Amino acid sequence: MCHPDRWQSEALALGECATVACVTHVSPKSAETKVLSSAEKSGLLAIDVRTSFFYGSAMNRKTIDSIVSYIGLALSALLVVVGALAFWGYSFADTSVREQLVAQQIFFPEDGEGFTVEEFPTIHQWAGQQVDSGAKAEGYANYYIKAHLDAMAGGKTYSQVSGEWIAGGRTDAELGALRQTLFMGETLRGLLLNAYAFWQVGQIALFASLAAFVGGVVMFLLSLLGFRHARAAEQS
Repeated sequence: MCHPDRWQSEALALGECATVACVTHVSPKSAETKVLSSAEKSGLLAIDVRTSFFYGSAMNRKTIDSIVSYIGLALSALLVVVGALAFWGYSFADTSVREQLVAQQIFFPEDGEGFTVEEFPTIHQWAGQQVDSGAKAEGYANYYIKAHLDAMAGGKTYSQVSGEWIAGGRTDAELGALRQTLFMGETLRGLLLNAYAFWQVGQIALFASLAAFVGGVVMFLLSLLGFRHARAAEQS
């Protein structure tokens, strides 16, 4: 049996159960007052819990700041690793393309008749230089080889000229020679463009590595600021 003088302590410990059990021993007005007081105390307690959780004590703020800062350090380390891998990819692509192109010993013509700035404005800057980079390979393929192939075949491709040669009974020596020239020219052009594509991927990897390194530094600095804020919260 529950006594009225024990109502308050039991309500605090057991909640509304004690209040309901004791209704028969107190007046209705008194019971209503007790219930309202309990609800008000529960509301105040909930508000206090939420306030303590979100704005909390210095210890809570320090814990949250420390967790966020450690996450920032982890992200910083991850970005540095990604940046290092991307830079390695750039270095590998750039070195491989350069070595393969240099081995082919392909040079732009010297400045002069047949290679003037009026005829080749896009690639004339490389006059007399060796094709040793992706940019030069793309220029040589698209603005030098293609220009000569178009001039010889009137814009026709190897496939079109070969079809005409076969349709003519394969007896036209001039058309056969043109067919062979187009085959070699388009093959070389395709190889140079493949080198250019691989080189371009390396350039993208370079920019990605720089972005990753910058992001890693920024995250590291933000993490340091987070630890500083955590110490300030503890001291306050």
